[in-house]
Amino acid sequence: MANNLSAESGDEHFATFAESLETRSTGLVIVESAFFLLITFTSLFGNFLLCVVLFKNFSFQSLTNILILALSLADILMGAVCMPLTCGTLIHGKWTYGDFACQIQCFFIYFLAFASLQTIVVTSLNRFYRVVKPTKYRRIFTVKKTIGTLVVLWLSSALILTIPLATGALGATFNPAKAACVIYKKDAAMEHKSYPAVLRGLLLLIFAVIPSVVIFTCYFKIFRAVGEHFTRVAPLLNSQNRRPKSRVNSREMRTTLTLFAVVLVFVLSWLPVFVIEIIQAFAIDWWRIPREVQLLWTFSGSFSSAANPLVYGLANSSYRKEYKRLLAFKWQRRNEARDIEGSRTPSVVMATLNIPS
Repeated sequence: MANNLSAESGDEHFATFAESLETRSTGLVIVESAFFLLITFTSLFGNFLLCVVLFKNFSFQSLTNILILALSLADILMGAVCMPLTCGTLIHGKWTYGDFACQIQCFFIYFLAFASLQTIVVTSLNRFYRVVKPTKYRRIFTVKKTIGTLVVLWLSSALILTIPLATGALGATFNPAKAACVIYKKDAAMEHKSYPAVLRGLLLLIFAVIPSVVIFTCYFKIFRAVGEHFTRVAPLLNSQNRRPKSRVNSREMRTTLTLFAVVLVFVLSWLPVFVIEIIQAFAIDWWRIPREVQLLWTFSGSFSSAANPLVYGLANSSYRKEYKRLLAFKWQRRNEARDIEGSRTPSVVMATLNIPS
């Protein structure tokens, strides 16, 4: 009986969170809105700069550039389609954009999140074979195979979301606690909106748990291979020539730090989202989670889109130099730019190690 009463009062909890959103203090409105505006601006402007850098030095033969570009485009779409609606909601204290905009935001939030995760998986596998299994790399990772894989993964993510939303099995509903539109289902028996736990568990398994296992397994083996390579070659280089030793160490450290930064930001950005999804799907009713925690779901997932260009700029000196040139309006033609693949200076493509398989 208690469960039925709490279930039937689901709409009342929406109203309670809506009132909390609308009656926030002026200071809280300013803080939340300003922070999310900063995330949105960084996502759009930062990924725009990253795309310009990639296009300036673009080569379809560089699979790393293609993968980074795909991830950056997903982040730009997130910043252009989803984030402005949440920004407006945090500023005005309520959703004012109608049902259609809610459906659009809901679809793209999940679609771009899933597509980005799948792209990161492909990038991790690409790095794994490039660093750990270089003899198999060019056979497995070709331009056509890589682009085809991305297209299939993105279309599959869109299809998995489109079918239940289009058939009415699931619906997009504005959640005032998250200040965003999310997936809910209508329970005809209880006449309330609730989280479809089984479906969410399946989506988490397919689009979060399995990709995370693949990503961390790849990077663990990459770091282990780099460490073994360094241990093996360092004594030889030290006994023969100190200058090559310094150069090889620099390349190895640049690659290791960049990979570590990518993994670290991925964990910090998406871990809160995964934890909140699991808790509200299987542990407790969503309305028992404080608004501040639920809002972290939105801020944390959005931050991952803004973090991508920052990671490459901070962890890779080549990207950082290109950013500075663009911001200083020091444009160069492609044949004048030397930080491209095959040049003497470090490439904007992440350095790799020729480690025997």
